[in-house]
Amino acid sequence: MKSKYFMVAFLGLSILLAGCTALPGDDGGDEDGPDTSFRITQNDGLSISFQSLSNSYDEGEPIALRLNLQNTGQKEAEAIQASLYGASFLTGENKELGTLSGADKAAQQPGGQTSEEWRISNPVNLDVGATQDYPAGVRVLYRYSTTSTADMTVVPRADFDEQSTTVTTQNTAGPLKAEFDVVSPKPVSDTEEDSVSVSIPVQIRNVGDGKVANNLEGDEGNVALEVGFANSGEDFAIDTCGEEDGNEENEETGREDVQLYDGSRRVICTASVSPDVFETQLNLEATLEYPYFETQETTFTVEGLEG
Repeated sequence: MKSKYFMVAFLGLSILLAGCTALPGDDGGDEDGPDTSFRITQNDGLSISFQSLSNSYDEGEPIALRLNLQNTGQKEAEAIQASLYGASFLTGENKELGTLSGADKAAQQPGGQTSEEWRISNPVNLDVGATQDYPAGVRVLYRYSTTSTADMTVVPRADFDEQSTTVTTQNTAGPLKAEFDVVSPKPVSDTEEDSVSVSIPVQIRNVGDGKVANNLEGDEGNVALEVGFANSGEDFAIDTCGEEDGNEENEETGREDVQLYDGSRRVICTASVSPDVFETQLNLEATLEYPYFETQETTFTVEGLEG
């Protein structure tokens, strides 16, 4: 009788364990599939994953490489392109991957994602049993943007009796940031004129893992900077913006093409502010539009077979 109960218990346990054990070819989840979780990475536009679908290939077996992209910033990634580099036989046409929507923080909605695979002929000829490691990389180029905002007030110096602090700049998630290097309240001289000129320095920083580049070869690109007031009116407006090193200002008011590959650059903007809006909150806003270039690398092994 005891043996009967023991067999029933043993079978039940076996069934339970079978239901919890991964079968051959089942890794318990599709690790290479889309990541549907909500993510925002403050210093990224595209989150890039690149891998070989096998660590080792037999001689003559096609090489399979996969690129996974997810937009973990808050703006659209547009005109996405990708190309391979590395081992001399890793060739193929550039991939045009379209547009991926940005993550929506308020709705907890993840950004757009896509995958692309390359299957490359394997011309490697090795001795039987010999192995050789090969590098593989992918270049990714896309267009992105960042919006930066801050609040400031302008006050007449004669009435100024408080301490000024540097304004806090809020940036949307993306690989480039702008910081308004201006204090608020900003004291200015009293004037009988219709307006006073206020200097508004803007520091642009590349905080991502890539570069500002115009093409898949990684040639240096420009950032299109536009600075203004979100609540702008006749009483205050941005007049000019120009790089601190003296580059010629853009003829279009409040716009400047900034040469930035890596690191940071400083732009000086000037605004005309009427005394009628002294002590009124002014809403600064900068928009950065730029091409962004990143690379990812991996390796794989090829093993020689009998001819």
